[in-house]
Amino acid sequence: MKNVLPRKEVPRLRVETTRGMQWDIRDQKPENFTMVIFYRGLHCPVCKSYLEELNRKVEKFQEKGVSVICISANNKTLAEKTVKEWK
Repeated sequence: MKNVLPRKEVPRLRVETTRGMQWDIRDQKPENFTMVIFYRGLHCPVCKSYLEELNRKVEKFQEKGVSVICISANNKTLAEKTVKEWK
């Protein structure tokens, strides 16, 4: 991914969301760009703090035409638990 350039096709990235939707970065059409956050998972207190702060600011990003998705390597059960516990 070292050669990711603006306005060029991005590498393939597909995930299933905790809401059961298939999300594909190539299908995104944000006004400006898509911000992809990779975090370690439910076990990480630093990630929890970071994502809680991001969650407070996500509407401001959206107002600026930035879509946001947060991705971890957690399995579906842990990802759903993260959403529930970290809001």
